[in-house]
Amino acid sequence: MIKAFADWLTYDIFQLTTGSHLADAVNFFIYDTIKLLLMLSAIIFIVSVIRSFFPPEKVKKSWPAKLNSWEIFWLHSWVLSHLFVPARQCRYLSGFWRPVFPSE
Repeated sequence: MIKAFADWLTYDIFQLTTGSHLADAVNFFIYDTIKLLLMLSAIIFIVSVIRSFFPPEKVKKSWPAKLNSWEIFWLHSWVLSHLFVPARQCRYLSGFWRPVFPSE
């Protein structure tokens, strides 16, 4: 649906030649912009729904009071680096993948 809209906008409305570099670039930009905005909207909606279940008072009580701002920064950095680094994810998935080596 998004691809069809991007194609329609690029080739029918802007009347760019199919297969040209400019048309491909405009088509890619429109398609990815719409896709990223939809994903961003979905993430913001999901996070706002999750945050609505956690009142600020409860979060403040559960958070360690003695952490300064640098410790909080390093804690967040550690958590994000362990969640989103592909090498770490590959290590977890490597147990499911067994390489097959050709017999000699």
